[in-house]
Amino acid sequence: MGKIHDKIKARQERINAVIVPPRLLDHGFAREASILLEDLPRVRADRNLGTAERHYKMQELADKAKRLGLKGRWNLLCNRTQCLRPDATWYNRGSYAFYCCACALDLNHVNRRDAEEFLGEGEKLCIRIDNPEEAGRCHVS
Repeated sequence: MGKIHDKIKARQERINAVIVPPRLLDHGFAREASILLEDLPRVRADRNLGTAERHYKMQELADKAKRLGLKGRWNLLCNRTQCLRPDATWYNRGSYAFYCCACALDLNHVNRRDAEEFLGEGEKLCIRIDNPEEAGRCHVS
């Protein structure tokens, strides 16, 4: 029983481990980003929080990330308030911000008709941007 418990505990520690992505270090956000990213797993794991309380805590973290300039920028944090995932490489041509893959695909699905009306038939609202040069040509980089 002890070995199984240790394995589960080790796995949980890996899941909750907070590592500042190297690209945040490159942008000079190391200290602020590490503080923000340390708070995120605590808010998600806090079982004492109700749905509304968790929502407000996530909103506070999102506001803090926005003030630091970490949200909605290429290859940093997803622009969706309740997400905050790194690797935002999908550009939303309606909001001019970057989203993670999961949120971008969600937005493409939900806004399919609006995107076709706004951008043309067969066009998607969110498109993947693979390199910084291409991201620089977007409204937000």
